[in-house]
Amino acid sequence: MKPPVHCLFPVGPNGGATRDIIKAAKQDTTYIEIANRTCTNCQSSSIGINCHSCNIATELQWLCTVCKRPAEKSNTDKRCKFCNTQFTTHSITNFPLKYTLRKASQNLNLKPVEPLKGVKSLMGKNRCAEPIEKGILRQKYSIFTFKDGTTRFDVTNEPLTQFKAKWISTDIDKLRKLGYTKDYLGVDLTSSDQLIELMIQDVIIPLQAAEHLLRVAKFVDDELAKLYGLPHFYNANSINDLTGHLIVGLAPHTSVGIIGRIIGFTNSQVCLASPIWHSAKRRDCDGDADSLILLLDIFLNFSHEYLPEWMLLYLFNPSYCHMKCKDKPIMLTYLRTIQLNFIPILGTKQKQQSQFHLSI
Repeated sequence: MKPPVHCLFPVGPNGGATRDIIKAAKQDTTYIEIANRTCTNCQSSSIGINCHSCNIATELQWLCTVCKRPAEKSNTDKRCKFCNTQFTTHSITNFPLKYTLRKASQNLNLKPVEPLKGVKSLMGKNRCAEPIEKGILRQKYSIFTFKDGTTRFDVTNEPLTQFKAKWISTDIDKLRKLGYTKDYLGVDLTSSDQLIELMIQDVIIPLQAAEHLLRVAKFVDDELAKLYGLPHFYNANSINDLTGHLIVGLAPHTSVGIIGRIIGFTNSQVCLASPIWHSAKRRDCDGDADSLILLLDIFLNFSHEYLPEWMLLYLFNPSYCHMKCKDKPIMLTYLRTIQLNFIPILGTKQKQQSQFHLSI
């Protein structure tokens, strides 16, 4: 996004040219347009799907924009019977931004610095905002969010069908664990100088992309631990720790992301993968650039609620992912680790309406 954004949280004109959440929080009053969410238990307002006070599910309310009366369940035409104004799920509210920012900082035990970049206004249908904690963590790792809540790295496509271990900075033992046990002649893999056929779902990413994804992995681990009380998943200290993890490749003009697996790194500024993998994204390798996204970043942070209402922008959507696997057992074991250990708990704690679909 331009300008870069740490958090999909609106600050209106209060944040200045940088949309600074910290600067906006210094104002006496902060009026922003945000979703009408109310806790079903304590009736307090909330920006999250769960109440920050009692952790009970919140409901999206239809309110009259003029008299602020809530819509009755029997009201089917979504118009106020007193002033005939259309009900909406969002409204301009005097939001307690200073308290919310201080609470987020305390939850993370991390103090943000200026500028903590938000957005001027939200574009989703219901004006749903991200928790400010996500923005503080992104600032910590110097990463930014896209308009759908994910963090992406754009890279040019390049086809590759064979490789050598010494070309991609991956040792033989690691390659064997990833399913590469023989070279292209069928000889057992014992040397880094042997030529190997590249599996169609595997990718070799630029070192610059690897450094970026390493920061994203650390952000995701902090998010799991500090926001949801879950164990770290990636535990990555160097780019080599990303080897074997899954990413999603997404072309800007399509609505389906293609899952790939990182097996190594290159000094060039291109993403090396099978022509089949690139073509699955509906891409020609003629200088086009696509996005790379960590799979768990999508599971945790993507939501249709953040996307603009304009239908054209639904094309930039990684929630529909397709995986073309030569070695399905290895890939399925990885995916089940995420599904069994993280998704059920996140479903109860976060209940994100991500509508993530995976086909194999």
